[in-house]
Amino acid sequence: MTPLEAPRLHGPSLRCSGREQITSGADTAEDQWYAIDLKAQQQLTFDLTNVPDGADYDVYLFDSKVVGPEAATAKFLTQSIAPRNSSESIAFTSKAAATYYLRIYMVHKAI
Repeated sequence: MTPLEAPRLHGPSLRCSGREQITSGADTAEDQWYAIDLKAQQQLTFDLTNVPDGADYDVYLFDSKVVGPEAATAKFLTQSIAPRNSSESIAFTSKAAATYYLRIYMVHKAI
């Protein structure tokens, strides 16, 4: 999935519970993208909890540059890269009203 295909999430306070990746074969990295519309000075909090043993996720928040002509060089605004199956958490206050993009990156799947 790419950021342009990202489903929209609603609400400034988001919780997500980790789950085992039900895939077979070699351990491969995967992305999941979500779009979030925020108003100016709106706070976003995102928590990814209950990550299963053996899994590892990282979470990144990008602004709209990630879907524009500068996508290849877009930098994240904030990140959570806790080790192994630790919970991930992001808190962010928007400077301007815009669409932001949350990337959940599977570093390692649960086996």
